[in-house]
Amino acid sequence: MPKMTFVLVGALENKTVSLGSQGFDFVDGELEFEGSHEEIKSIAKFLKRNWQAVPKPIETTKQTDKLDTKPKVNRDGANRTR
Repeated sequence: MPKMTFVLVGALENKTVSLGSQGFDFVDGELEFEGSHEEIKSIAKFLKRNWQAVPKPIETTKQTDKLDTKPKVNRDGANRTR
């Protein structure tokens, strides 16, 4: 089953709380939910509307980490432009 992590924003950001009658237990402002794609979609909508909880952004590497900083060299040894 797919999983999604939700994070609290606003006044409850980074808090450990249990929210709603369903008992959404956020630890340090995060909740990991496992369910079908439809369940995740429904819960995401509910959490955003009622508790200011949104899907956790996917962490990516810095743009500079992806750049190849080595100069490109032609077969004759001369640097080439990109």
